[in-house]
Amino acid sequence: MARLFLYGTLMRLGANHAVLVGCGARFVGEARTASPRTLVDLGPYPALLAEDEARDRGVVHGEMFEVDEAALAELDEFEGCPTLYRREAIEVVIGKDTRERAFTYVLARRAPEDARAIAGGRYDPTCRSGARD
Repeated sequence: MARLFLYGTLMRLGANHAVLVGCGARFVGEARTASPRTLVDLGPYPALLAEDEARDRGVVHGEMFEVDEAALAELDEFEGCPTLYRREAIEVVIGKDTRERAFTYVLARRAPEDARAIAGGRYDPTCRSGARD
């Protein structure tokens, strides 16, 4: 089994959650990045920036799921790996203080200059822009 930290449209209330369900994913719990990162609004979806692409950094909030290793290829294709996103392992915190490594999807190229950082690092999958103001 593989652990996935998801922060956007694949989350439980997200527009693309059915894709995750179709892969047999199991919700593990609320999670956040262990290190400060940048989450930006790209319009129809968010993107976690590469660690070296410094912007308004902070904790990024999301959800942890567990999937079969075989489902990763299907999710990679959905996420446009490796052209749009790349899958990488990061350290996340589940619950109050349980740390573990999980895969997540990071933007595979530099974000557009006008991509706005999402305040508080929390994408709202029920909002069209995803940004909480």
